[in-house]
Amino acid sequence: MRAMSNFRKMTIGFVAFALAFALIGADGPKSGESRELPVVHHKGRMHQVMMGELAGQVDLATPADLPHLYAVGPLENLNGEVTIWDGHPHLTQVNDAGVPVAVPDDEAWKKSAIFLVWAQVELWSEHPVPAPIGDMGGLRTQIERAAKEAGIDLEKSAFPVLVEGDAEALGFHVVRKESDEDFGPEQHRRAMKKFDRHDLPVRLVGFYSRMHGGVFTHRGEPLHLHAVMPSDDGSTISGHVESVSLQAGATIKLPKMSP
Repeated sequence: MRAMSNFRKMTIGFVAFALAFALIGADGPKSGESRELPVVHHKGRMHQVMMGELAGQVDLATPADLPHLYAVGPLENLNGEVTIWDGHPHLTQVNDAGVPVAVPDDEAWKKSAIFLVWAQVELWSEHPVPAPIGDMGGLRTQIERAAKEAGIDLEKSAFPVLVEGDAEALGFHVVRKESDEDFGPEQHRRAMKKFDRHDLPVRLVGFYSRMHGGVFTHRGEPLHLHAVMPSDDGSTISGHVESVSLQAGATIKLPKMSP
């Protein structure tokens, strides 16, 4: 009887173990669910610009020494764009002739931003896009597709994104506030100096989030992108992307998540 009792205990224990194993296999953590994205930092808020709060909130010297730094934002007093690619600043302002010009590197780190969003990323995963991308909506769709493939939860994640390719057309603006009149939406619109470029290589850097409307993305738009591109004088300039179409063969890069 004792042997039978022990057998029953062993059988019950085995069944319990097998059931637990089956449940873990069915509903437990899947590969990649515990991985983490690089932290996205931000200081200041986009909606401050619309309220006329244009003072610098972030001294660029503060994050200057961070390795593998990527960042975007507007310069204080709405006097240019901040774009940082892998630790290299590509600040751009509009000169008196209405031309976007690069801020020299030795001056860039002395400036400050109204708001800034940044992250440190050393390793990126590449996601080729074989077909042409016709507009910003198409680019956003491709970024979301790549993010889902990489296991990123679009509803709960903020993450940096890079895009490299050849642009058939690029529309961008660089801000320049030209008067001290009371600031509002109309003054903000006039401060956005708009430019168009065609048939050129571009690098896009920015941030995706559905949780930060009015903070570092426009409300209702989860993507804030800047473009880095060659200028006519041989320097490199940047600007806030308004529209873009890319030739086939562009590559979307997303941060590799840590185990």
